[in-house]
Amino acid sequence: MAQSGDEVDALLEPLLVPGAIDDDVRRAIVLVAYAGLRLPETAALSWDDVDLFDEDDLGAAGVARVRSRGGVSEVRLTRFVVDHLLPQGSRFVIAGGVHNPPDPQTLANRVGRITRGAGVKTIQAMRPAFLERAGR
Repeated sequence: MAQSGDEVDALLEPLLVPGAIDDDVRRAIVLVAYAGLRLPETAALSWDDVDLFDEDDLGAAGVARVRSRGGVSEVRLTRFVVDHLLPQGSRFVIAGGVHNPPDPQTLANRVGRITRGAGVKTIQAMRPAFLERAGR
């Protein structure tokens, strides 16, 4: 049985405290669970693809342009997500190095180990939980 958004939120909450886990893994979890991105999309996301702004009427504080096989789509980022992404000194939102994105499989393994340890059944469980929260 799939985990609900509330269940996933409760399991992820301790991981989202700055310093509780590696910052790159925390950013990836936030982008998957709270912005609805897929892990490979988080690995490829550069700061050139992100626009931050004052919170708008819909609660967005930024937009990320995400590239996938279907083209480019814009994903609204809430203040909660933006606050977890900053500060950052790399070209990429998830730093694989200063100028290189992380390897998507390595990132998936790191995120999977930590989220499974917290009780989230699968990485893929985070995305449906996001969609449930977002009312999609």
